[in-house]
Amino acid sequence: SYLERTEQSFFRLAKETINQPSVTVLGIHDYGTTGLTGAISHAEDLAQNSSWLALTRGSGVSVNKQGGAGGSHGIGHNAPFAISALNTVLYVSTREVEGEATETLFQASMRLRTIQSHFFADGHTSIAQYGYFGQVDADEPLPLVDSDIPDWAIALRPRASEVGTSVLVANPIQIPPEQLWLLIAGAALTNFYVAFETGHLSLQVGDRHLINGDTVREQWASII
Repeated sequence: SYLERTEQSFFRLAKETINQPSVTVLGIHDYGTTGLTGAISHAEDLAQNSSWLALTRGSGVSVNKQGGAGGSHGIGHNAPFAISALNTVLYVSTREVEGEATETLFQASMRLRTIQSHFFADGHTSIAQYGYFGQVDADEPLPLVDSDIPDWAIALRPRASEVGTSVLVANPIQIPPEQLWLLIAGAALTNFYVAFETGHLSLQVGDRHLINGDTVREQWASII
């Protein structure tokens, strides 16, 4: 069937990719924000207001404080998976804790498909579609924190000590870089023009497009 052929093609490409010496990663980084706040486990998230859990493990969940803001329905966090040829996204977030101290969290998430089988030794008949890289815990997947995070993961976030979050898409779909930068810059200008013009937001897209209060009109004219 078409679905089976599509799955076979996906897993064939994924196997080829992970056998390569390196994997391309598309990084989206923010600074001057709060980082991903709240509990790192569902057992601790009694108020259900953890932005860390909403982004990394939520499903249609949002803790956005302003209902009219983008992503307020909790759907946007699925978008990075849609452009990953490995269906894998990594998260690095540095946040403030107790005054001026900070901590950094790291977790990777993979979404594949539920596997059905009658041969699991523990009696289960299926394996869920979600996979995580982080702390091994009996009840739920938890992020690695500070010194437990491998150096290669920290290196994925420029200026990792600064508060903010990086969303990293593993093996993004193959779009020529300049075309990709134009798509991102165009979407940002369309959705956040006022924030750029008033100086509340600055965006560097690749190494060619800097959008801020001084350049937003010029960028709008050249891209839109």
